[in-house]
Amino acid sequence: YDTSNGITSRSFTTLPTVDSNGVAHVGVSNNGSLCNVQYDYTIYPDGTVDLQCTYKPQTDGLRRLGTRFVLPATFEQLDYYARGPWDCYVDRSDAAFLGRYQTTVTDLFELTPRPQTCGNRMDLRELTLADTTNLLQLHVQAQGQAAFQLLHYDDAKMSAVKHCWDISPGSVYLHLDYMQKGLGNGSCGQGTGTLDQYLCPGKGTYTHTFRLRPESLTATGVQQATRPSSALQLTVQP
Repeated sequence: YDTSNGITSRSFTTLPTVDSNGVAHVGVSNNGSLCNVQYDYTIYPDGTVDLQCTYKPQTDGLRRLGTRFVLPATFEQLDYYARGPWDCYVDRSDAAFLGRYQTTVTDLFELTPRPQTCGNRMDLRELTLADTTNLLQLHVQAQGQAAFQLLHYDDAKMSAVKHCWDISPGSVYLHLDYMQKGLGNGSCGQGTGTLDQYLCPGKGTYTHTFRLRPESLTATGVQQATRPSSALQLTVQP
C-alpha cells in the first residue's frame, strides 16, 4: 500500500528559454530511492507540449513506472485508441482488443470488495478527454510503450479505506505508464504470484513520449489559423 514516489530532489534546466520560433525547451530531473525520471518538455506557441519521459529504476519490486497528472473533475468524457473495452494488464492483455472506444472516467472504476487501482488500458496510441462544462478537451498521443489509467480517485485515498462507499469522487487522476506490474494470481495460493517476465524492471533506462494538445470543443477545424500575438512567456518554478 506504499503510494510514495521516493523522489528526494528535483532540478530544472532551460535550453534556451524560447528559441527563434517561439518554442521553449525545459528539462526537469527527479531523483530518489525508487526511480529516477527525466522530463524533457518542448512547448510550442499554440500550447502543444511534447513530453519525453525517461525512467531509470533504482530498485526491484516497483509497482509501476509512469507519470501521474491531476486534472479537474469536469474532464469526464473519454475517447481512446488502446486495448479495451475492459481493463487489461501486461499479463492480462490477450482478452482485450486494440480499437477505438468511448466511455467516461466514472465508468472506468471497477467495483471490488476493497477500493484499489484499476481500469488500466494497454498499448495506448491516443486519447481525448473532454470537459463539456467548460467546452475544453485534452488530446494525448503516445509514442513508444504506454498504458493509461483514469479514475476519480488517487491511489493514496483508495488504500486508506476498506469499502467503496468510504470514498467520494474528486479530481481526475491520469496515469501514463511505461509499465505496471502484472496482476499475477496470488489468490490461487502460495507461489502463484506475478511471473518474472511481468515484473517492473529494477534497472535500465526506459523512454516514451507524449504529445499533449489542449483544444476548444467549439472549434470546427476550418477557422483561419492565427499566429499568437506574442512569444510564449515561460516561468519555471521549483
